[in-house]
Amino acid sequence: LLGTSYGAMGAGISPSMAPAVGRLDLDAVAYWELRGLGLGDRAARQNAGSVLRQAQLRQIALMDQVAREITEAVAQSRASRRQIEIAREGVEAALHGYERNVARIEEGKGLPIEVMQSVQALALARREYLRTLVDYDLAQFSLYRALGWPARPATARFSQPQPVLARSAASASLPPRTNPLELTTRQGGLE
Repeated sequence: LLGTSYGAMGAGISPSMAPAVGRLDLDAVAYWELRGLGLGDRAARQNAGSVLRQAQLRQIALMDQVAREITEAVAQSRASRRQIEIAREGVEAALHGYERNVARIEEGKGLPIEVMQSVQALALARREYLRTLVDYDLAQFSLYRALGWPARPATARFSQPQPVLARSAASASLPPRTNPLELTTRQGGLE
């Protein structure tokens, strides 16, 4: 803190009017705060360093969590992709068994219960295949999220509602399938 002042003084018993003598005062004040005999400053520095280290450790823990989530999602995605291939082979085997049983009945060598069992096996194989597709999609979504992409609802992609087109009667009817147990496969996916 720095301050200055200036003033003039004149006084005394004298018949003459002499000029007054000037006076200049200069004040300077310095404050030094000594918290706890210097130990307070040291404690404040240590506290600030501790807060910084805690923030760095939280950041490292978060980076480890992200790396773990990405690694788990990639592993799950790869495992699900292998399961899709196994399930696809199961559907193909069940379809082949169904076709063999139908051929045996047509030749008069098989029983209808065998066809029914093969239809049930085919339905079970298809459900398993569908489950593996869903697992793969969930693994891909987990990977998408772990990589930092936010999940948005499907409605957020459109700025305005999309009109629903009316279907004509001709387009509403679908042609019959030649084989009601035809294998429909899904190709694609991200890896």
